Amino acid sequence: MKKMIILFILLSSIGIGWIVLTDMPLVDIGIDAGLVNNNGSLPKSGLVSPVQVKTNISYGTHTRNNYDVYYRTSIEDAPIVFLIHGGGAGKGSKDNVTPMTDIYTDLGFVTVVLEYGSNNDVRINVNEMACGMASFISEAGEYGGDSSRVIVHGFSFGGNSGAIVYDQGKNWLSDCSEKTNDMHVISFIGQSSNNLRASINKISKGEPPAMFLFGADDPELDISEPRTFIDRLNAKGIYGEVHIVQGIGHGPPGHTNNAEVAKIIQDYVRGLFD
Repeated sequence: MKKMIILFILLSSIGIGWIVLTDMPLVDIGIDAGLVNNNGSLPKSGLVSPVQVKTNISYGTHTRNNYDVYYRTSIEDAPIVFLIHGGGAGKGSKDNVTPMTDIYTDLGFVTVVLEYGSNNDVRINVNEMACGMASFISEAGEYGGDSSRVIVHGFSFGGNSGAIVYDQGKNWLSDCSEKTNDMHVISFIGQSSNNLRASINKISKGEPPAMFLFGADDPELDISEPRTFIDRLNAKGIYGEVHIVQGIGHGPPGHTNNAEVAKIIQDYVRGLFD
């Protein structure tokens, strides 16, 4: 897996073949691209120790430039996930996605819930996300995190802006106090995001796999770009899948307090590891 210079633009769902809404969750899987599970193992011990939480750790000058960290002191070299809220430029809150932390801490992840949005300029928001991730990666060892095994999980706007994984054409870290690129993304997960135009053409061989998830009742549901995105991944021999879950809409609380959504995510994440 290659090193990623943090950068953004992402997210929605795509499918290979045809997509039909049914009463069952839909998953389209790349025909020739199997999920690569060579990312080591998930933690098998230390999961009974309590989850520690540090909140409002600053990574910039604005009050919205902060993140919360959920971790277990008993686990070392744990994989890391960044949860990035939606809401649009200058809106939304990390509190909206905090209920998702249990999905990952139960698997032994160090979970970072990122806040951003000091401005309504999209590019500034993207830069802030990048700076927040770089800031945490520089101190990941303090929380037992392994920066060589990172998942980026974005919601709506936060997902649309998550193509740091798939586009290294701009150095989004140029204005950050921390400029580390020592972060290896092993997968991207996006929920309720369907603006992929800026990242579709950036996909190249060796990119990480992706999984996208939508609510069937989402008034913004449009999987045309996600379909193209997964097609491009598959064409490079990279795995991708998309799920449509009945009974939920665009964002929280449906996506963050739903047992079926949690199971889909955990099953996919387990598949990334031995």
